[in-house]
Amino acid sequence: MAWPAALWSRNRVYSGEEVAHYVRGVLRDPTLFLFLEPVLTPVALIRNERAKLPVAFVYGPDDRVSYWYVVTDSSPGRYWWARHSPVSAVKAQLDQGGGPAWSAILTSFAGEARQRAACVGYVFTLIDEANLLQALTLATEVDEGQRGIDEARSKMETCMDSALDYPCASEPR
Repeated sequence: MAWPAALWSRNRVYSGEEVAHYVRGVLRDPTLFLFLEPVLTPVALIRNERAKLPVAFVYGPDDRVSYWYVVTDSSPGRYWWARHSPVSAVKAQLDQGGGPAWSAILTSFAGEARQRAACVGYVFTLIDEANLLQALTLATEVDEGQRGIDEARSKMETCMDSALDYPCASEPR
């Protein structure tokens, strides 16, 4: 019986006939199956574990996971994952009302965003900086009473939810 020479090769796609031929051969000869199973099972498990999604966890000062990102993603992709939780936290703080000033919340967010970008290897573009500046300007206007909260909140969400390298346009007041 002829066996496929490299049945376990990584770089080859096998036809259904080749796989069926192999399975029929193993089923016909139980001693071959008993010999191959202990050898090939660990190989299959190792390949399976290596193929899993590599994720990096970043821990905060309290030894809890602060955020995570997919290591194999590009730099903007890693930053997207890293900035997701602070964006949600800022939106929740702004929705509460009666808490700290908007400018304090957004200043804290800007520092956190820059720190996380540096951690995952993302370099802020001019558009990213402009979006942060626009959000800080909106927060200052709300704190000074120059802009309504609902109007500022919708504009703030546009700035914070915008894709990377997509400008959050500033419209006249």
